[in-house]
Amino acid sequence: LAQKTAAMAVQALLLAAVVTICVFTGRAFQLTTSPGHVIAAAAALVLMGLDFGLITLAVGAATGRRGTALATGGALAAASYLLSSLAATVSWIRPGRYLSLFYYSVGNGQISTGVSTAGFAVLTLVGLAALASAAVAFRLADLH
Repeated sequence: LAQKTAAMAVQALLLAAVVTICVFTGRAFQLTTSPGHVIAAAAALVLMGLDFGLITLAVGAATGRRGTALATGGALAAASYLLSSLAATVSWIRPGRYLSLFYYSVGNGQISTGVSTAGFAVLTLVGLAALASAAVAFRLADLH
């Protein structure tokens, strides 16, 4: 569990580093963004990626089925993205935006306004809950 979590963290950090470098490169083309906001948004992106990865890991540990885990994690990420995207334009969906991890990481103008402490807290708590669930599921798994 620790090795898989570490591997996910390294991959997420690499992706966020590349995105951050691209955004900073955009500053040379008169893209006006605060470096602090860019770094905060990249950190929130890492946390969101880890959240979805850890949820997938927890489902895999609980079910013992890779396909089920991947489908659940992918469907949850897609639904979260769709909810965050539609909430900006569809008024009756707007209250549901708080259920989307995308809202807390990149779906609320974080690149221009920064990531709130509450956003970081939600992303961190979701990841910790998923990690704890995965640990419990691995302990309960009958591997014999």
